[in-house]
Amino acid sequence: MSALEIAIIISMIVASVSIICFYILALKAIYIKEKFLIDIGSYDQDIANSSDKIKKGNNFFDSLINSLIILLCVAIIGTMAYTKFSGELFPYNDSTTLVVASKSMSYTSKTNKNKGYITAEMEAQQFDLGDIIIIDDKPVEEDITLYQIYAYKKDGKTIIHRLYEINRGDTNTYLFRGDANIGSDDKYVNYEDIIGVYNRVLISDIGMVVLFSQSYYGFYILLSIVTILTASSIFERKIYLLLKKRASRSILIAPIIENNETVKETLQSDLIDDTEETESSSSDRKNKKRFIGKIVWNSKRHKPKEVEPEQNDKE
Repeated sequence: MSALEIAIIISMIVASVSIICFYILALKAIYIKEKFLIDIGSYDQDIANSSDKIKKGNNFFDSLINSLIILLCVAIIGTMAYTKFSGELFPYNDSTTLVVASKSMSYTSKTNKNKGYITAEMEAQQFDLGDIIIIDDKPVEEDITLYQIYAYKKDGKTIIHRLYEINRGDTNTYLFRGDANIGSDDKYVNYEDIIGVYNRVLISDIGMVVLFSQSYYGFYILLSIVTILTASSIFERKIYLLLKKRASRSILIAPIIENNETVKETLQSDLIDDTEETESSSSDRKNKKRFIGKIVWNSKRHKPKEVEPEQNDKE
């Protein structure tokens, strides 16, 4: 790993952690403010009149979309990690798939056209950057065919090129070349290095998502998205639970708030700024809450019971 790659990784880690920390701190500040507003009853009348505040906090479709995005990002990260550790190959039925990471087999170079070994049928087999292709198990060595497309390992990476030359001897070695390249690969490979034979293109272009996720940028961006969405869901759920708990009380006391001018005036008074809060202002707020609580309690306690009118017995 070069010094440049190490510097890129470190910078991406620092950037990702900074963004995540800033977002979580912002969410926490919003949660503290919302909790304060809920505790002093700022949303009581809204909750009593309608459930819009609670519905907004527990919107099913918002939660579903968030969950799907998180699952998609996790799936992409998991696929990336698997392909990295499995040599960029992914199982598909009885075969494997490979994401094409170059354009070396996307067209026929003028040099290879002049050599005349690539036919129209061979050109129909070509594939482009970002395609997902299927690789079948390699045939026995006797059935290795010249000008067929094979996948092989080179310095830990998977290369998929056309077999250009077979060097026969006690141990056969094989030289490959990409259709778009003007020269062959830099060394011969052994049969043991061959992974499989090209079958066909499975999906075109969508492999670009996998290639992006396999990069340092893609990995840290996807990881940041998952972390941010998860944190957002957690804070939204916490606010929803606070509203739900408050609603169980405020819906019952709504008629008392509506009919008591003193309580309404207290609830509608200016909110105390957190940054300028003093010991006396905190005490005043507590006294207001106690005052409202006493009115609610007394109103419920002394509420006259409804008595059904007596009906005279028929003579």
